[in-house]
Amino acid sequence: MTDPLAVFYTWPLKIRRKGGQTAKGSTFEPEVTVLSRIRMVSQLATDADGREVMSIATASMAADTPHIPVGSKVTLPAELGGAEATVEIAGLHDTKIPGMPAYYQVSLV
Repeated sequence: MTDPLAVFYTWPLKIRRKGGQTAKGSTFEPEVTVLSRIRMVSQLATDADGREVMSIATASMAADTPHIPVGSKVTLPAELGGAEATVEIAGLHDTKIPGMPAYYQVSLV
């Protein structure tokens, strides 16, 4: 089935997924580009540890996007400032209601 939300995924988001942690810090997988819908707005959110964080943007993408771990690095498109941000919240939004589209979303700090 074709993703009805695909028409909205127009911004190329560069993602380096967090691969693990060593004594020297985080390790990252090679960069991939994923088309997404990016909403540039500061928003207070609660992360998985219960901390309140201020996000700079929210990016939504296809529901079948492979998991993006918290701590991954993301580079926004140059037209949106080109800043590198960190994924603080990530997850699939899926109601399981027939006909209701699902999507994957990350909040960036």
